[in-house]
Amino acid sequence: MDGTDLNEIIRNYELCKPLLSLRLLGENGFYDSYILNNKAIKPVSDLYLCVCINGTNPKIGRYSTLVTDSLISLWNRGVEEVFSDAEKNFEEEECETMSLNSMISTLIGKNPVNTNDDALVIGNKNGYFGAGIIFSSRARAKIWEYFVGESQVLVIPSSVHELIVMKIWEDLDDLVPKIDEIVRDVNKFVVENREILSNHCYILDKNSGKLDFFRSKMYP
Repeated sequence: MDGTDLNEIIRNYELCKPLLSLRLLGENGFYDSYILNNKAIKPVSDLYLCVCINGTNPKIGRYSTLVTDSLISLWNRGVEEVFSDAEKNFEEEECETMSLNSMISTLIGKNPVNTNDDALVIGNKNGYFGAGIIFSSRARAKIWEYFVGESQVLVIPSSVHELIVMKIWEDLDDLVPKIDEIVRDVNKFVVENREILSNHCYILDKNSGKLDFFRSKMYP
């Protein structure tokens, strides 16, 4: 966006419309009030796809602003229309993927010991609030192209910015509790509270298209 004043952009729906997108959030304590008090939201399992405005501004650089009910009223638009416009833009966003090994190699400057590329890091192109991209058709196509022959994959909520998608290598009743413990520890000691997406992993099913947390056969 050009140098138009940010307040002017946000107050004008026609200026905002091409900037609308969707952001994936969880109830991490930081966004709970927004999730409870606004309607431009679509629940997905225990997560929420929320309408936001993504753009850049000369004064503040990159920004992402959640759309509130009061802002929709200011635009004199309906929630369904705004969500639909955001969803259309969201589907056009580019998806960035990288094998987990490649990402580790980039970070540490050498190849990791494990050379099996059974994990994929996925987000949007700018790396900012990109976890929700997993709900786009482009991202789904890349996932199933990477994990050929798999009907389900494990999805680890790295943060609100990106996800790690992994091949399921053992029985889920044994695997999920171990992964969930790692996710909780990383969230506790590494991830900032406002960037926590969830404290547990998810299963993405190819046939149904659903992303949901694992329900044990032992404790459904």
